[in-house]
Amino acid sequence: MKIKLYKRVWITIADPALAHKVLTTHGAQASYRPHMNFSYRLFSGGGNNIGFGQPGEIWNRNRAAGGADLVQRLLDYAERDGTVDPLNHLKLNYLNCIFGKCFGRTFKSIEDEEFLVITGMVEDTMKFLAVEADLTNYFPFLESFDFLNGGIVNKMRELMNKRHPLFMQYVKEIESKEGHNFVKALNEGEFNFSDDDKVLFLFEMVVAGSDNLAITTEVMRWRSATFFGISHSVIEDLVVDGYLFPKDSIINVTMISVHMDSHFYKNPEEFSPERYLPNVKSLHAAASGKFEERDTFVFGFGRRLCPRHTFNKCY
Repeated sequence: MKIKLYKRVWITIADPALAHKVLTTHGAQASYRPHMNFSYRLFSGGGNNIGFGQPGEIWNRNRAAGGADLVQRLLDYAERDGTVDPLNHLKLNYLNCIFGKCFGRTFKSIEDEEFLVITGMVEDTMKFLAVEADLTNYFPFLESFDFLNGGIVNKMRELMNKRHPLFMQYVKEIESKEGHNFVKALNEGEFNFSDDDKVLFLFEMVVAGSDNLAITTEVMRWRSATFFGISHSVIEDLVVDGYLFPKDSIINVTMISVHMDSHFYKNPEEFSPERYLPNVKSLHAAASGKFEERDTFVFGFGRRLCPRHTFNKCY
């Protein structure tokens, strides 16, 4: 489906095979991110993190740093402390894994005031990242009339104004402590992170992640966390299977359509975790392998596959 809203061309793909061709096979042209109001300008500091940065030196650096040693550290932490089932306790365990390795601090209980602040920030961020949440993505002129948009632009800025000093405080605290930690690893490597870069990078690490269980994988397929995932953009005119994707057009994949495709999933309308039990592949292999071997599409496509899908193994 192709729609032109204001000066932008929006294209929605509902076929998993076509989505794979466009975003993976033609990733060199279609791995760019559109300049969305919250995700690009505020959350990523102008495209300076992994999820919303444009392909290039900074994006390559961030991906390399993200995969350097954090995953194994989180695996060790989760294996040592285990997990629990209730949602808030899962959030506590997840944040303790991330914060323990990134900042050398953990939260003692789900009533911890600081824990509640962080989880609130994460939930608000996920809400604002949804492309449908902010009407200024469709009608940019509404940014000047925020009251017509429910004041969401102001809420986004308030969230980022709260995030930056808090996470800068965490960075400074862990840098002053003895011993090796992830923040010091960023300083010691060849990545050349500024303090602002560290805040953007580490907050993204906190926001990203999920569980690696057959039932959770099926939940992600059956009821995806977002309607469209994260938008792509093409750097030049692209024609795939007779469809024209104009330069700078915004491409979204309808998650409910690709995950309910009867040609790809057997009985897709049924909630059946058993469909994943015979699969002994790692999350990385299942998410980034051949099209016909993918388990879900919730982690994205091609070069923009979320690097934090490996966090699933931590639980």
